[in-house]
Amino acid sequence: MIGTLFSISQDTFHTLLAAQSEADVRQAILAELPLAPLEHLGIDYLHENLLIEFKHDEDMSDPDGRRSEILAQACYYCHILRINEEHVPPYIALVDKTTVIVYQRQHLEHIYKKNVELFKKGTPSSPDAAVAELCKGIEPYYYQVMDSPKNCEKAIQQLKSVCDRVVFDFSNREEVDRYNAIEAFTAWCNKFDEYMQKVSTEHKPHVFRVDVGKGGDVFIIQKATTDEYDDIICVKFDIEHEISLIENCKRSVYTDFWDKYWRRVTDKEKRRKVA
Repeated sequence: MIGTLFSISQDTFHTLLAAQSEADVRQAILAELPLAPLEHLGIDYLHENLLIEFKHDEDMSDPDGRRSEILAQACYYCHILRINEEHVPPYIALVDKTTVIVYQRQHLEHIYKKNVELFKKGTPSSPDAAVAELCKGIEPYYYQVMDSPKNCEKAIQQLKSVCDRVVFDFSNREEVDRYNAIEAFTAWCNKFDEYMQKVSTEHKPHVFRVDVGKGGDVFIIQKATTDEYDDIICVKFDIEHEISLIENCKRSVYTDFWDKYWRRVTDKEKRRKVA
């Protein structure tokens, strides 16, 4: 048998092209994803790691246009999950027959957590204009137009990857222990992946160890940028005279991550800023 180029059926791409309704799109995509409870609280797809809002055929190219309205619908569901004290997945996706857009929950929390009163108006199917306004310009984690079998493959693989990912939920403010250490380390590396590429493999566990406060020195070197509120920093870890660096790291990314974590480095004697 001749091997195929794509790991998903090329029929998926053609099925999406021929989709006549939101239900058709949903059926085609869900055939490729892990099983999840159907329409929990009216949500199209709710996996531990992923919430999907499906549409048929929308123009989601403009972040300030129709896309913001659809994202607002997803935020209503995040709000409903939160007030019901249920888990809000770390990734939220908007999907129609031609486009997959994925967001990280952390970039939406300020909308559905800090503007509770706004969600008393409107519904998920008819969001209030004020909520849609807050959704304008939110940067996605992933954006893919499915205009070919190859790009369709990439988009669906991204959704599958999100579902398969081990996500350590730092919002629970758990401590690292022998039971969750692997999951915590995986989450830490995923968060800082683009900055960790220059750190040798053998040093990564040591970098993680010192960052959760187990010992060693941390030097945060500031680098001025045009945006004074988004400094680019270099974090240098010195563990037993082994030096590891996370270069060109956004200060906001670094601090936001550990602000949500219970055992972050808090000892001022272990943290010095170098101008």
